[in-house]
Amino acid sequence: MVKVQKLPYLALKCLISSLGPVEKIDFSLCSKKCRRAVKICTPKDSVKVTLNFTRHSHLTLNAVDCDEVSILDSDKLFKQLHHINRGNFNEIIIPWADYTCDVLNCKVNGMVFDICSQKTLSQINRWLKVRKESLQYCEIQEDFPRSHYVYILRNFDIELLNFNKNKSLKDYEWFVTIKKKLCLNMRDDQRVHLETILDCSCPQIEVHYGKWRRYDVYLFVSAWLRGILPDLSLFVITELDYFSLEDILRGIDATKLDDNVENRYIGIFNDNKVISGGWDIRRNDGEIATIKMSSNNGQAMFRLVSHSLFLN
Repeated sequence: MVKVQKLPYLALKCLISSLGPVEKIDFSLCSKKCRRAVKICTPKDSVKVTLNFTRHSHLTLNAVDCDEVSILDSDKLFKQLHHINRGNFNEIIIPWADYTCDVLNCKVNGMVFDICSQKTLSQINRWLKVRKESLQYCEIQEDFPRSHYVYILRNFDIELLNFNKNKSLKDYEWFVTIKKKLCLNMRDDQRVHLETILDCSCPQIEVHYGKWRRYDVYLFVSAWLRGILPDLSLFVITELDYFSLEDILRGIDATKLDDNVENRYIGIFNDNKVISGGWDIRRNDGEIATIKMSSNNGQAMFRLVSHSLFLN
Protein backbone atom coordinates (compact mmCIF):
# COMPACT_ATOMS: atom_id res chain seq x y z
CA MET A 1 0.00 0.00 0.00
CA VAL A 2 1.45 3.35 -1.07
CA LYS A 3 1.48 6.12 1.51
CA VAL A 4 -0.37 9.07 0.02
CA GLN A 5 1.95 11.67 1.54
CA LYS A 6 4.94 10.09 -0.21
CA LEU A 7 3.42 10.26 -3.68
CA PRO A 8 5.27 12.40 -6.25
CA TYR A 9 3.76 15.81 -6.95
CA LEU A 10 2.06 14.94 -10.26
CA ALA A 11 0.40 11.86 -8.79
CA LEU A 12 -0.64 13.86 -5.73
CA LYS A 13 -2.09 16.59 -7.94
CA CYS A 14 -4.10 14.01 -9.89
CA LEU A 15 -5.42 12.56 -6.64
CA ILE A 16 -6.42 15.93 -5.20
CA SER A 17 -8.18 17.01 -8.40
CA SER A 18 -10.51 14.02 -8.04
CA LEU A 19 -11.59 15.05 -4.54
CA GLY A 20 -14.61 17.12 -3.63
CA PRO A 21 -14.38 20.24 -1.42
CA VAL A 22 -15.02 18.38 1.85
CA GLU A 23 -12.56 15.61 0.97
CA LYS A 24 -9.93 18.24 0.16
CA ILE A 25 -10.39 19.82 3.58
CA ASP A 26 -10.12 16.42 5.27
CA PHE A 27 -6.98 15.62 3.28
CA SER A 28 -5.41 18.99 4.08
CA LEU A 29 -5.63 18.24 7.80
CA CYS A 30 -3.37 15.19 7.47
CA SER A 31 -0.13 17.17 7.38
CA LYS A 32 1.45 20.46 6.35
CA LYS A 33 2.51 18.86 3.07
CA CYS A 34 -1.07 17.80 2.34
CA ARG A 35 -2.36 21.26 3.15
CA ARG A 36 0.21 22.86 0.86
CA ALA A 37 -0.59 20.36 -1.90
CA VAL A 38 -4.33 21.05 -1.71
CA LYS A 39 -3.72 24.79 -1.82
CA ILE A 40 -1.45 24.49 -4.86
CA CYS A 41 -3.68 22.05 -6.75
CA THR A 42 -7.04 23.76 -6.19
CA PRO A 43 -7.94 26.39 -8.83
CA LYS A 44 -8.72 29.84 -7.49
CA ASP A 45 -12.40 30.57 -6.80
CA SER A 46 -13.48 27.06 -7.80
CA VAL A 47 -15.48 26.80 -4.56
CA LYS A 48 -18.02 29.18 -3.03
CA VAL A 49 -18.22 29.28 0.76
CA THR A 50 -21.37 30.18 2.69
CA LEU A 51 -21.38 30.72 6.45
CA ASN A 52 -24.60 29.58 8.11
CA PHE A 53 -25.27 31.02 11.56
CA THR A 54 -28.31 28.99 12.54
CA ARG A 55 -29.38 26.66 15.33
CA HIS A 56 -26.80 24.21 14.00
CA SER A 57 -24.14 26.42 12.43
CA HIS A 58 -22.15 25.07 9.52
CA LEU A 59 -20.25 25.91 6.35
CA THR A 60 -21.69 25.21 2.91
CA LEU A 61 -19.21 24.55 0.10
CA ASN A 62 -20.43 24.87 -3.47
CA ALA A 63 -18.18 23.52 -6.25
CA VAL A 64 -18.60 25.92 -9.17
CA ASP A 65 -17.78 23.50 -11.99
CA CYS A 66 -20.34 20.83 -11.08
CA ASP A 67 -22.84 22.59 -8.78
CA GLU A 68 -21.97 20.13 -6.03
CA VAL A 69 -23.03 21.38 -2.59
CA SER A 70 -21.36 19.99 0.53
CA ILE A 71 -21.81 20.79 4.20
CA LEU A 72 -19.21 20.93 6.95
CA ASP A 73 -21.24 20.58 10.12
CA SER A 74 -20.39 21.99 13.52
CA ASP A 75 -19.74 18.68 15.29
CA LYS A 76 -17.04 17.84 12.78
CA LEU A 77 -15.48 21.26 13.16
CA PHE A 78 -15.23 20.87 16.93
CA LYS A 79 -13.56 17.49 16.68
CA GLN A 80 -11.03 18.56 14.08
CA LEU A 81 -10.15 21.81 15.83
CA HIS A 82 -10.08 20.09 19.24
CA HIS A 83 -12.47 22.65 20.67
CA ILE A 84 -13.42 22.20 24.31
CA ASN A 85 -16.48 24.41 24.59
CA ARG A 86 -19.31 22.61 22.81
CA GLY A 87 -21.89 25.18 23.82
CA ASN A 88 -21.33 27.81 21.13
CA PHE A 89 -20.97 26.58 17.56
CA ASN A 90 -20.57 30.13 16.23
CA GLU A 91 -17.22 30.54 18.01
CA ILE A 92 -15.35 28.43 15.46
CA ILE A 93 -17.26 29.17 12.27
CA ILE A 94 -15.11 32.20 11.45
CA PRO A 95 -11.67 30.57 12.00
CA TRP A 96 -12.87 27.46 10.19
CA ALA A 97 -14.09 29.57 7.25
CA ASP A 98 -10.75 31.36 7.26
CA TYR A 99 -8.93 28.04 7.05
CA THR A 100 -11.24 26.77 4.29
CA CYS A 101 -10.86 29.90 2.17
CA ASP A 102 -7.09 29.78 2.55
CA VAL A 103 -6.71 26.10 1.64
CA LEU A 104 -9.23 26.11 -1.22
CA ASN A 105 -8.13 29.48 -2.65
CA CYS A 106 -11.66 30.85 -2.46
CA LYS A 107 -13.71 33.67 -0.99
CA VAL A 108 -16.80 33.87 1.17
CA ASN A 109 -19.78 33.91 -1.16
CA GLY A 110 -22.56 34.55 1.34
CA MET A 111 -23.90 34.31 4.85
CA VAL A 112 -27.17 33.02 6.29
CA PHE A 113 -28.32 34.37 9.65
CA ASP A 114 -30.96 32.97 11.95
CA ILE A 115 -29.39 33.07 15.40
CA CYS A 116 -26.47 35.43 15.83
CA SER A 117 -25.31 37.77 18.59
CA GLN A 118 -24.14 41.34 18.17
CA LYS A 119 -20.69 40.18 19.29
CA THR A 120 -20.54 37.63 16.47
CA LEU A 121 -21.67 40.24 13.93
CA SER A 122 -18.84 42.52 15.04
CA GLN A 123 -16.35 39.67 14.71
CA ILE A 124 -17.61 38.88 11.21
CA ASN A 125 -17.35 42.53 10.21
CA ARG A 126 -13.73 42.78 11.39
CA TRP A 127 -12.87 39.48 9.70
CA LEU A 128 -14.33 40.55 6.34
CA LYS A 129 -12.46 43.85 6.47
CA VAL A 130 -9.18 42.05 7.19
CA ARG A 131 -9.81 39.77 4.21
CA LYS A 132 -10.98 42.78 2.15
CA GLU A 133 -13.96 40.82 0.92
CA SER A 134 -17.53 41.64 0.00
CA LEU A 135 -20.49 39.28 0.19
CA GLN A 136 -22.42 38.27 -2.89
CA TYR A 137 -25.49 37.71 -0.76
CA CYS A 138 -26.74 37.77 2.80
CA GLU A 139 -29.90 35.94 3.88
CA ILE A 140 -31.71 36.80 7.11
CA GLN A 141 -34.30 34.32 8.33
CA GLU A 142 -37.24 34.48 10.69
CA ASP A 143 -36.98 36.42 13.97
CA PHE A 144 -33.86 38.54 13.69
CA PRO A 145 -33.61 41.75 15.79
CA ARG A 146 -33.98 44.96 13.82
CA SER A 147 -30.77 46.31 15.36
CA HIS A 148 -28.93 43.40 13.74
CA TYR A 149 -30.43 44.28 10.35
CA VAL A 150 -29.27 47.85 10.70
CA TYR A 151 -25.77 46.78 11.72
CA ILE A 152 -25.43 44.44 8.73
CA LEU A 153 -26.65 47.05 6.26
CA ARG A 154 -24.41 49.77 7.62
CA ASN A 155 -21.24 47.70 7.95
CA PHE A 156 -21.30 44.78 5.51
CA ASP A 157 -20.46 45.16 1.82
CA ILE A 158 -23.33 43.13 0.32
CA GLU A 159 -24.56 42.72 -3.26
CA LEU A 160 -27.84 40.92 -2.45
CA LEU A 161 -29.91 40.98 0.73
CA ASN A 162 -32.54 38.28 1.17
CA PHE A 163 -35.29 38.70 3.79
CA ASN A 164 -36.90 35.32 4.44
CA LYS A 165 -40.10 35.05 6.51
CA ASN A 166 -39.18 37.79 8.94
CA LYS A 167 -42.17 37.85 11.25
CA SER A 168 -40.45 40.11 13.77
CA LEU A 169 -40.44 43.07 11.38
CA LYS A 170 -43.59 45.16 11.40
CA ASP A 171 -42.56 47.11 8.32
CA TYR A 172 -39.59 48.03 6.17
CA GLU A 173 -39.74 51.81 6.59
CA TRP A 174 -36.48 51.72 8.57
CA PHE A 175 -34.76 50.09 5.61
CA VAL A 176 -35.00 53.12 3.32
CA THR A 177 -33.21 55.31 5.86
CA ILE A 178 -30.04 53.36 5.06
CA LYS A 179 -29.27 54.39 1.50
CA LYS A 180 -27.39 51.48 0.01
CA LYS A 181 -27.31 50.18 -3.54
CA LEU A 182 -27.90 46.45 -3.16
CA CYS A 183 -30.23 43.90 -4.69
CA LEU A 184 -33.18 43.10 -2.47
CA ASN A 185 -35.24 39.92 -2.22
CA MET A 186 -38.23 39.74 0.14
CA ARG A 187 -40.04 36.42 0.62
CA ASP A 188 -43.46 35.64 2.09
CA ASP A 189 -44.16 39.16 3.20
CA GLN A 190 -47.21 41.35 2.63
CA ARG A 191 -45.76 44.38 4.41
CA VAL A 192 -43.69 45.74 1.52
CA HIS A 193 -45.56 48.89 0.60
CA LEU A 194 -45.20 51.00 -2.53
CA GLU A 195 -43.78 53.90 -0.50
CA THR A 196 -40.94 51.68 0.70
CA ILE A 197 -39.99 50.70 -2.85
CA LEU A 198 -40.13 54.30 -4.09
CA ASP A 199 -37.69 55.37 -1.36
CA CYS A 200 -35.20 52.58 -2.12
CA SER A 201 -32.00 53.04 -4.09
CA CYS A 202 -31.75 49.32 -4.90
CA PRO A 203 -30.94 48.34 -8.52
CA GLN A 204 -32.89 45.06 -8.35
CA ILE A 205 -35.87 44.16 -6.16
CA GLU A 206 -38.02 41.04 -5.88
CA VAL A 207 -41.06 40.93 -3.61
CA HIS A 208 -42.79 37.58 -3.12
CA TYR A 209 -46.36 37.54 -1.91
CA GLY A 210 -46.61 41.31 -2.06
CA LYS A 211 -50.39 41.64 -2.53
CA TRP A 212 -50.20 44.96 -4.38
CA ARG A 213 -53.31 46.43 -5.96
CA ARG A 214 -53.71 47.53 -9.57
CA TYR A 215 -53.36 51.17 -8.57
CA ASP A 216 -50.06 50.41 -6.79
CA VAL A 217 -48.64 48.96 -10.01
CA TYR A 218 -49.84 52.01 -11.94
CA LEU A 219 -48.16 54.38 -9.48
CA PHE A 220 -44.98 52.30 -9.61
CA VAL A 221 -44.80 52.37 -13.43
CA SER A 222 -45.54 56.11 -13.45
CA ALA A 223 -42.80 56.73 -10.89
CA TRP A 224 -40.27 54.75 -12.95
CA LEU A 225 -41.17 56.71 -16.08
CA ARG A 226 -40.69 60.01 -14.24
CA GLY A 227 -37.21 58.97 -13.12
CA ILE A 228 -38.05 58.59 -9.43
CA LEU A 229 -36.29 55.19 -9.48
CA PRO A 230 -33.22 55.98 -11.62
CA ASP A 231 -31.16 53.03 -10.36
CA LEU A 232 -33.86 50.35 -10.62
CA SER A 233 -33.27 47.94 -13.51
CA LEU A 234 -35.26 44.91 -12.32
CA PHE A 235 -38.46 44.72 -10.30
CA VAL A 236 -40.55 41.59 -9.67
CA ILE A 237 -43.61 41.23 -7.47
CA THR A 238 -45.72 38.08 -7.17
CA GLU A 239 -49.11 37.01 -5.79
CA LEU A 240 -51.09 39.84 -7.36
CA ASP A 241 -54.66 39.68 -8.56
CA TYR A 242 -54.33 39.43 -12.33
CA PHE A 243 -55.30 42.37 -14.52
CA SER A 244 -54.44 43.54 -18.02
CA LEU A 245 -51.60 46.05 -18.25
CA GLU A 246 -53.62 47.92 -20.87
CA ASP A 247 -55.77 49.14 -17.98
CA ILE A 248 -52.87 51.10 -16.48
CA LEU A 249 -51.09 52.07 -19.70
CA ARG A 250 -53.79 54.36 -21.03
CA GLY A 251 -52.20 57.70 -21.75
CA ILE A 252 -48.69 56.20 -21.52
CA ASP A 253 -46.54 55.81 -24.62
CA ALA A 254 -46.00 52.04 -24.68
CA THR A 255 -45.27 49.52 -27.43
CA LYS A 256 -46.87 46.07 -27.28
CA LEU A 257 -44.56 43.15 -28.10
CA ASP A 258 -45.60 39.89 -29.71
CA ASP A 259 -45.61 36.89 -27.41
CA ASN A 260 -42.97 35.20 -29.57
CA VAL A 261 -40.48 37.98 -28.79
CA GLU A 262 -38.19 36.52 -26.14
CA ASN A 263 -35.56 38.48 -24.26
CA ARG A 264 -33.09 36.81 -21.93
CA TYR A 265 -31.66 38.50 -18.86
CA ILE A 266 -29.79 37.71 -15.66
CA GLY A 267 -32.05 37.45 -12.61
CA ILE A 268 -31.42 38.64 -9.10
CA PHE A 269 -29.66 35.37 -8.20
CA ASN A 270 -27.47 35.48 -11.34
CA ASP A 271 -29.67 32.90 -13.04
CA ASN A 272 -30.88 33.03 -16.64
CA LYS A 273 -34.42 34.35 -17.08
CA VAL A 274 -36.68 34.95 -20.09
CA ILE A 275 -39.40 37.53 -20.55
CA SER A 276 -41.69 36.89 -23.53
CA GLY A 277 -43.85 39.60 -25.02
CA GLY A 278 -45.04 42.39 -22.75
CA TRP A 279 -44.88 46.14 -23.28
CA ASP A 280 -41.89 48.42 -23.88
CA ILE A 281 -41.91 51.74 -22.04
CA ARG A 282 -39.36 54.55 -22.33
CA ARG A 283 -38.18 56.82 -19.53
CA ASN A 284 -37.43 60.52 -20.03
CA ASP A 285 -33.68 59.83 -20.04
CA GLY A 286 -34.05 57.29 -22.87
CA GLU A 287 -33.90 54.15 -20.70
CA ILE A 288 -36.22 51.42 -22.05
CA ALA A 289 -37.80 48.65 -20.00
CA THR A 290 -40.16 45.79 -20.74
CA ILE A 291 -43.07 45.26 -18.37
CA LYS A 292 -45.26 42.18 -18.28
CA MET A 293 -48.06 40.66 -16.21
CA SER A 294 -48.07 36.86 -16.12
CA SER A 295 -50.74 34.62 -14.60
CA ASN A 296 -50.54 31.17 -13.03
CA ASN A 297 -53.58 29.58 -11.37
CA GLY A 298 -55.20 32.94 -10.79
CA GLN A 299 -52.14 34.52 -9.15
CA ALA A 300 -50.15 37.05 -11.14
CA MET A 301 -46.55 38.19 -11.36
CA PHE A 302 -45.55 41.66 -12.53
CA ARG A 303 -42.08 42.29 -13.93
CA LEU A 304 -40.17 45.35 -15.05
CA VAL A 305 -36.89 44.51 -16.79
CA SER A 306 -34.57 47.20 -18.11
CA HIS A 307 -33.13 46.54 -21.55
CA SER A 308 -29.70 47.15 -20.03
CA LEU A 309 -30.01 43.66 -18.50
CA PHE A 310 -30.84 41.90 -21.77
CA LEU A 311 -28.31 39.36 -23.00
CA ASN A 312 -29.44 39.18 -26.62
